[in-house]
Amino acid sequence: MSSKEYQILKIVKTLDEADVILKEHNVSKYRMSDLSSSTKYSYLCSNYRKYPLCKIEIQVYVDNNHLTEIKLMYKNVHCHEQRNTTTRAPSPVRELVSNYVQCNLTEVQIKNLLFVNDPTASMPTNQ
Repeated sequence: MSSKEYQILKIVKTLDEADVILKEHNVSKYRMSDLSSSTKYSYLCSNYRKYPLCKIEIQVYVDNNHLTEIKLMYKNVHCHEQRNTTTRAPSPVRELVSNYVQCNLTEVQIKNLLFVNDPTASMPTNQ
């Protein structure tokens, strides 16, 4: 992902303490690796799919011989400046569609009503 070196974030005594820190940093588990003398857990930003430029990584090392010394390492920081584009309709449109579906309208009728309500809205097409 990045050539930046990992730096020590914190050393804790329990996995519960590590979980608290991981939640504070808004990361979720990405991978687990069993190493020769320890177990490594890798975490990425919880929103990495929405924000592809977010390269934060946190690794948790649990030494098999010293279970009370859990090392948290990190590299990079959160970057939520550029969000992935979405094909999902805006919220008001979704609400209108939901209401129209409950009224048992056909897809063509729904599209026509949406166009009448907001002619500038782009209508998703079936592929």
